[in-house]
Amino acid sequence: MLKPAIKFLGLLPTKLQEEDKIKHMTWSLGLYIFAQFLWPAYVAFCAVMLLGLVKEFWDERYGSGFCLFDITGNLIGSSAGLLAHLYIKTII
Repeated sequence: MLKPAIKFLGLLPTKLQEEDKIKHMTWSLGLYIFAQFLWPAYVAFCAVMLLGLVKEFWDERYGSGFCLFDITGNLIGSSAGLLAHLYIKTII
């Protein structure tokens, strides 16, 4: 059970440099920035993550397949937006 997690973590640095994963991070960050103007931070974060998950389920059925690395890219982008938002709130 631990082997798949170790394999995933070992591949993560390389996978996150792929153009598609960078797009996932960038889009999630941008979507979070937009969403945080509409909703509280936690709702905006959850909405962006849910949208990314729905996109991956769509990919599984109609596209290139479900990719956990894409979800990780979404998590990184959304988290960066959330952290920046919370940081800016503390200094203003």
